[in-house]
Amino acid sequence: STIKGFQEFIKSVGELKGDNYHILIVGSPQEITNLKYSYTFWENVDENQMVDAYNLANVTVVSSIEDNLPNVMLESLSCGTPVVGFKVGGLKDNIIDNFNGQLVTTGDTHLLAEAIENIINGPSLSKNCRNFALDNFSFKSHSLKLSEVYRSLIANKKESNLSTATIPEHFDELDSTYKYLMRKVKRNENKWIKFLKSSLKNKLQTIFKKLLKI
Repeated sequence: STIKGFQEFIKSVGELKGDNYHILIVGSPQEITNLKYSYTFWENVDENQMVDAYNLANVTVVSSIEDNLPNVMLESLSCGTPVVGFKVGGLKDNIIDNFNGQLVTTGDTHLLAEAIENIINGPSLSKNCRNFALDNFSFKSHSLKLSEVYRSLIANKKESNLSTATIPEHFDELDSTYKYLMRKVKRNENKWIKFLKSSLKNKLQTIFKKLLKI
């Protein structure tokens, strides 16, 4: 899926400056050309093997151009492995630069490459990652937070009424993805001239329709 940013990841690997990297890619094999580093595709991986993969890695790269709360991020941090990726979705809410990873502008493969090497060559963030995961993603922490929500709702006697809910026309959290997709669209302006002249609302609707087909 293009939304997972595999091509962006490969481009960023091409901009790395180190000599002795090995790239471990979990998933079905895909065609890669002119990659200057050795690499391995690891498919049909079970949970125990995924733990081994995270523990072997110096850094986990989540190059999605849009995501919610990726399990890969949660699992990597739980294993003490820092995460590098784009400023999208749940990554923005959980990755703290130079504490448990680093995030860069969506689609910027040069900055992604710099972030990867910054984490690899910088001080160990393993303890930070593990402690952050325990404090924020454990069953205990989630149970306590959920309990607090219930208690707050009961205390304030608030009721949710979905029939009166309104959907905003603009979502700030989608700005980076929208801008990145727009840069791609502008490369073929003749084909998308009608799209480019449409309103922001229509642009977002068109983008979401295309993403749902991926």
